[in-house]
Amino acid sequence: IYNNLKIRYGDILENLEFFVNVNAVSKNLNNLNNSNWKSFDLNLKYLFYDPFKNQKWYKENIYSWKANYRFRIVQLIPAISFSIGLKINNTDYTRNFSKPNMLKYFLFDKKINNQLIAAGINNNYGKIILTNDELLQGVFNVITQNHLSAKWVLVNNFGIVFFGNKFFNQYQYSTTLTHNFNNPKISSFLEYTNFFNKFYSSNQYKVGLAFLLNKNLQLDFHSAFNNSISSNNMYFGGGVSFRIDKHDDTNNLINLQLREQIKKNRIEKKTNNKELRRINKTKKTKRKKFIIF
Repeated sequence: IYNNLKIRYGDILENLEFFVNVNAVSKNLNNLNNSNWKSFDLNLKYLFYDPFKNQKWYKENIYSWKANYRFRIVQLIPAISFSIGLKINNTDYTRNFSKPNMLKYFLFDKKINNQLIAAGINNNYGKIILTNDELLQGVFNVITQNHLSAKWVLVNNFGIVFFGNKFFNQYQYSTTLTHNFNNPKISSFLEYTNFFNKFYSSNQYKVGLAFLLNKNLQLDFHSAFNNSISSNNMYFGGGVSFRIDKHDDTNNLINLQLREQIKKNRIEKKTNNKELRRINKTKKTKRKKFIIF
């Protein structure tokens, strides 16, 4: 049984978020019960580029419904975010090597390709892979998000563990496609994830549904599996998400109106300067004509 708790906080800047993520696992193997935490993550996420702030691209057309909902090439330009974090691992794996079949289980737990196990991987390689994670690890991610339409959203995540590896770097790639149904409270998602480094490569497919009970409470159910050739690696899960929303858009509206007014003043000033130059040019032309005659 895997347990995951994630807390998100964003109240300092509009494009800055803080994440806390705790992973724990409860196991019952060979009639042995074992429960412990796996990792504790602290992350900072920064929205670097948001194409939706470009009003020329995404302004509403009050004259045409079709113009608002048709696909436009600018929708291929993604929002871009960066995240950097510190991961604290539970690295006490030594007690597991003495128990039968425990190594094989942990190889699954580390999302290592089952083909290695099917090929008869020895314990030395298993220990290298298993103990690659040190106590502290640094993780860096690049996240892109495309709103392909009003109902389809594509999210891509590229990640690397850039320190805290004893033997080799670890990489991760995931892509998620979400779809909103006609009922706006129901959505679905498809996700593909790939973990890889110089020793192994493992993938995972996930599909799920989310139900919005109210504006601050959501339930979700999902299933995940891989396409390895050996033991079946599949699980089902569910989750609850709730939001404590103290966000006030008043300041944002004031700032938006202020920016619009500054922009309007700048345009008026530019127009007035242009008109003034035209008048001065006309006066000079008349003066020259007067001198000629």
